[in-house]
Amino acid sequence: MEHETPESALTCTVFSCTPAGECREQAVVGRSTHAAMTKDQQRYVNDEMLDVLYRHRTRPADSGKLVEVVSNDYLDLGGHPAIAAAQQEADERFGNGNRMAAPHLFADDPQHRLEERIATWLGVEAVVLTQSGWTANFGLMQVLSQGTTVYRDETAHSSLTDGALAARAEMHDVRHNDPGHLAELLRGHGPGLVVLNAVYNIRGDLTPLAEMVETAELHGGTVVLDESHSLGALGPAGRGLAAQLTLGHRVAHRTASLAKAFTARAGIVATSRAAAEQIRYRARSACFASTLLPRDIAGIDATLTLIEHADQARTRLADRTHTLRTGLDQQGWGVGPGAHIASLVHTTLPRLARSVTALDAAAVRASAFVLPVPRQGHLPLRICLHASLTDHDLDRILDATALLRTEPA
Repeated sequence: MEHETPESALTCTVFSCTPAGECREQAVVGRSTHAAMTKDQQRYVNDEMLDVLYRHRTRPADSGKLVEVVSNDYLDLGGHPAIAAAQQEADERFGNGNRMAAPHLFADDPQHRLEERIATWLGVEAVVLTQSGWTANFGLMQVLSQGTTVYRDETAHSSLTDGALAARAEMHDVRHNDPGHLAELLRGHGPGLVVLNAVYNIRGDLTPLAEMVETAELHGGTVVLDESHSLGALGPAGRGLAAQLTLGHRVAHRTASLAKAFTARAGIVATSRAAAEQIRYRARSACFASTLLPRDIAGIDATLTLIEHADQARTRLADRTHTLRTGLDQQGWGVGPGAHIASLVHTTLPRLARSVTALDAAAVRASAFVLPVPRQGHLPLRICLHASLTDHDLDRILDATALLRTEPA
């Protein structure tokens, strides 16, 4: 099935920042090509499938037996007493606060102090806190990709694409985890932003970061790395994949959703001071939305302390990951090496629906990923691991997935 690929171009005056963070006003001719949902796809995800996959899924009567592998709380910190206490204290002291858009905050606002703490932790010049990982990615790309070319891994998060589209940037899809294809595109179209995920959010595979950074540098590219699924879960003190590979100083811009290992409602952009200033005062997602609540700021601050000292949980998460991925490969799912996310890829929606129903019956809750735009023949059932899963939990997951392999096509 072919995607419709509308192409648009316009000329406008924008406040444009180079990948290095230098900013100026200029006229930009933007052109972008992106896939829209076709009528065939809309019919493909019909009401019956939505009922089975999403609307009518019910919790088992004995929910104590349920093994949930849908959450991104990889270190299982949600509800930790230290986080709850910090949030309660903030509620009592500040209530909902005097919320406003970030440009209007005082210089000594707790949000700015937390940004400075996170920047020190990551070893970067500056951090901008945002309302979510989506707004972090959108704001960064909307500001930095104006007037430049964007090279995005074809499976990078859609929020990165949305920001580049808002900037009317010229975009080129890079074959997934393919440094050779990236080099070919950079040679053909010139320097630009190279947009990657550290851990890809569906199959859980890692970007070959060293090779991608080297390729980008060789051809004048600047790397943007989304660390949403690696921050907190990987690297020394949880600082992510770039830190784990000692490449942080060669990755110009990092983003993350804090709704994963940080169990919060926020996002960050870790970048240069110059780029941070432009994101804070020029990104639509910053200028036209309220800042974080006091309880959110207090909770993130407390969570960061826990994450810095969570080496034991990270080691256990890595062990759980190895056990599950090895077991799934032995069953023939072909998940290969990767991080704490794995997907069982199905070829048809009816078969995916039967798998969801079968796992629910076994009291194992995983996530079907077909929205908003399904890829026929590539329909994942995603499993997200966390550090508190027991050996018995993993046995139950693998017993259930083994039965799915016997399901007739």
